[in-house]
Parts: sequence; C-alpha cells; structure tokens
Amino acid sequence: MVSGIFGFCIVTMPKLMFYGVQIRMYSWVMFFVTMSFYYCYEITKKSTKKNWIIFTTFTLLAAYTHYYGAMAVGVIYLMLLIHSICENRILIKNWILSTLFVVLCYFPWIFFVFFGRRTSYFSNDTQFKTPVPRDWIDSIIDFLFTPTYITHTHTHNDLTNWGLLFFICVVLLSVVLLMVLYILFKIIKDKDNSFNFIGLGGVFVLIAVMGFAYSFSTMGRSILVARYVFPMVGCLWLSLAVLLDGFYSKKTIFVPVLSIFLLVGTVSSVSFIDYEHDVNSSDLKFRYYMDRIDANDTILVLDVPFVRSDYNFYLDKEIIMIDNVSSHNVENKLEHTILKIKLKKGKVWVFNNLHKDFDGTNEFNNLLVKNGFKLRCVNELSPTYVANFYPHNIYLIDPLE
Repeated sequence: MVSGIFGFCIVTMPKLMFYGVQIRMYSWVMFFVTMSFYYCYEITKKSTKKNWIIFTTFTLLAAYTHYYGAMAVGVIYLMLLIHSICENRILIKNWILSTLFVVLCYFPWIFFVFFGRRTSYFSNDTQFKTPVPRDWIDSIIDFLFTPTYITHTHTHNDLTNWGLLFFICVVLLSVVLLMVLYILFKIIKDKDNSFNFIGLGGVFVLIAVMGFAYSFSTMGRSILVARYVFPMVGCLWLSLAVLLDGFYSKKTIFVPVLSIFLLVGTVSSVSFIDYEHDVNSSDLKFRYYMDRIDANDTILVLDVPFVRSDYNFYLDKEIIMIDNVSSHNVENKLEHTILKIKLKKGKVWVFNNLHKDFDGTNEFNNLLVKNGFKLRCVNELSPTYVANFYPHNIYLIDPLE
C-alpha cells in the first residue's frame, strides 16, 4: 500500500512532473536525498555495513548535487544522531565515522560554496531582498500544494483558475497538517509508541531546511527560492504515504484523504499536459521564424538580460539586448542601437518578451518613430506558461513611410 501511494504521489503531485522532465539537477538531488532518508530509516531498523555504505554514498551525492541537498542530508544526519542517543547508542560510533567521511569528501567543494563566482550564496547582493514570513509560506505552500505551473504572469487555463487552485491547495495542506498532528498526538498519548522515524521524518526535513534557509536569508543574501524545496519533496511524500497507510483500517479517513490525493494528482497532470502543449506549440512557431532570419539580419530582444542565453540556443546571430525599456537611460542606448541598425544590411527583428500593450513596448515604438522607424507586428505567440523562453510578440522594424 505504501509503495503504491508513494509511487502515485512522486509522479503526479504538484510540480513533480514539471521539474522531472527538465535536464537539470532537481530530479537527481530529490532521488539522492530520498534514498539517503530511506536508508537512514533502514539503519534505525538494522544497522548493517551495507546500509551504512549506501546511506553515506547517497548523502555525498546529494551534497554535491545541490546546496539544498547538502542541507537536507545534514538534517537527516541530525535526526539519526537524536535517534541514536534516545533509542540505540550503539549507532553513535558508526554515525561519527560516517560523518567524518562525508565531511572530508565534501571539503574540496567548501571553497566554491563560499567563494564561487556563481555558486556563492553567502555574498551580499542588493538584488536579493530580505525575505519576509510570507516568502517562506509561498515557497512551501504555493510550490508544494498548488497543482499547476505558475509563472510571473499568473496565467492559467480554465480548469486551473485561481479559485479552484486556492481551494485545492488549502484542502491538501489541511489534510497533511491533520495527519501529522494526529500521529503526534498518538505518540504523546501512547507512552510505549516509539518515534515514527519515517512517518514524520520527511515532514521534519522539509520544515527544518526551509526554516534554516529563511533564518539564513535574513542575515545576508537570500537563498529562499521556491524551486529549492524540490530536493525534500521525495522525503515529504514518502512520509505522507506512510502516514496515510496508517489510516487504512479507518476507511472514513483513508478514503476521503486518498480521494483528495487523486484529485490533486489529476489536476496536476492535466496542468502538465497543457504546459507541454504550450511549450511545443510555442517552440514550433518560434523555430518557424528562426528559419526566416538571414545571416545579415539583426535581432533586438526587449526583456531582462538573462534571456540572451535562451535565444542563443536557437541561432548563432547578432543579438542586441534592450532591457529595462521603461527606464530613463534607454533612449541613449536605443539611439546608439539605431545607429548600428542604419549601418547594417538586412532586416531588423524585435523579440518582445513584454506584452504588446505594456508601457515599455509603446515607449520603445515612440523612440523608434522619433528616429524614423516603426514597429510592424509579424506574429503574436503569446505563450501562456513559458513567457521567459519565447517572445510574446515578434516585430520587424520598418522605416516610416
């Protein structure tokens, strides 16, 4: 029963499909952390050499894969130490040996953690604001319990409108909290009942890591990012699968809770299908226009600078970034760009990641008109979900008639 519930949750629960198909580290780190957590549980049952080796190996893999993975396995080691002290002190010797081995093997990476150019989360950076309590809540509740892909545009299809999303999110969160509180009450009431390591451990790992991340973020550069919850998601749903299995004999609780899980999984799956359809449709349209761009053509991109790398994936042509279009210094930058355009042969394409009616787009067109040019809309892609990777509109810059 536990394996069936966990198998369903680990595939269909919110955000798992979206990040599971990305060629990034998230699926791997979730796997490594989950396996570390599971074999930690196995050690509490039977302390064998094999279990310790597997546990230590997955711990190292998780730590090297992602910083949140390192924090997660750190919490798991802390849980194992507490269990060893309270339940079985024979484990403490192996715990110390395993800890020393992991620390020594991870030591070469410490320099990059603190001083790496891109990897350092410990340097002061003004672009990362100090988090507020709502950030911690949004990073967990919004990411884990909202069964759809949410972008900064907050656009959804008809099935996953905000009212339904909010209702499902609240219901699922309430069910999870009630299950955890019930088990805690049972443990406190029954003096002979030992700590349910695997039943509550996954919930504790999530809360402890995100609590540490929030506390650390208030002292320096913020490391509180919603998608960084992903490494602990496997532990969470494994624990919840164990908790739900404990209610199997109580059908009045088990059936409604399982039905909620099925509903959330279904909505999340439908949302993922819509997302993939939107990605494929936008990609085909975008590639069609990429094939029409000649070597002598110039491309202007209206958006934030990081989008440059997304477009370089499709073509090897000159790309000029016009970011922060509505700012005061854009006119000088644009006039310099227009001088370059006048010296170029071929067409000038504009990929607009801003909405067509956004003030920045209108301001950009007004500046073009002042210099004898104008925007001509070629196509409106208007991607629903993947706004950062495909332009909302594609224009050509023509001379004023």
